[in-house]
Amino acid sequence: MNQMNQQLEQQSEIDKYNSQMTIKFKNKVQKGELCIQRSQNLTTLEFLQDFQINKLELRECNNMVPKLASSTIKELTIQFCKLQNIDSIRLENLENLNVAGNYELNNCSFERFKQLKQLDISNTNRTDISNLLLPELKILVLSRNKIEDLTSLSTLVNLEQLDISYSEGLDINLLEQLQQLRLLNISYCFVQSINTLKLFTYLVELDVSGNINIDLSSLKYLVNLKQLNIACTNTHNIDVLQSLNQLKQLNISENEIEDINDLKYLVNLTKLNISETKVQNIQMLSKLEFLRNQICQKTLK
Repeated sequence: MNQMNQQLEQQSEIDKYNSQMTIKFKNKVQKGELCIQRSQNLTTLEFLQDFQINKLELRECNNMVPKLASSTIKELTIQFCKLQNIDSIRLENLENLNVAGNYELNNCSFERFKQLKQLDISNTNRTDISNLLLPELKILVLSRNKIEDLTSLSTLVNLEQLDISYSEGLDINLLEQLQQLRLLNISYCFVQSINTLKLFTYLVELDVSGNINIDLSSLKYLVNLKQLNIACTNTHNIDVLQSLNQLKQLNISENEIEDINDLKYLVNLTKLNISETKVQNIQMLSKLEFLRNQICQKTLK
């Protein structure tokens, strides 16, 4: 009951914020989280140095200008707020920044956030990433932008996860210097070849879905893959997957595949999606120990 009352009080506070045009936080508070969303009135949000929270989320707050100065905020989300720049954000210890959906941010620099480990600038109308000088960055989401030149990503020596999905005109050969990647999403990028990726032996998750007629022959070199998505690639056979015996999750849906006998080599498979394929016979899947209890219909997820 106390927890429920606390949640109601917290929601009441948030509703109060959503109706205001200007909010200034002055008093010290205990470390916690604050979320304000869908506020059409709020134009100014200001934190003084003493205001101590570690996570702040602002979503769909149109026309808002955040003025943030804090040494405690480590996670900041400002999504779909029509944000034009980040000049008034001074968060020296920020580690996780999500500004997705702010179309007018374009090519602004994040250089002053030296501690950033995770950055999401998807859907921000960005065309250039040469100013992403963030040596500590481990996770980068660039999805749904207009970036063509990936050369400067080579400076991100600690990068482990990269999402550049839904980006046209990419030359993924320019990713060659990022062989330390563990997760890569290049879905719906009109990619025809992934030959460069055969050097990425540390990859454990790969998504190439939506790349019609892509040449998947280089997959056989990625023997450490645990998750793979090749859905909607107009693939007809999956013999290239035989060597990927570490795979646990596989999506081959929306393809022209009829024969899945090659899956018998994937002894660690626990999740499989074969929806919207031409597969008729799934009896051989019963030989896979971890899938055995899931086989009850053609679509396995």
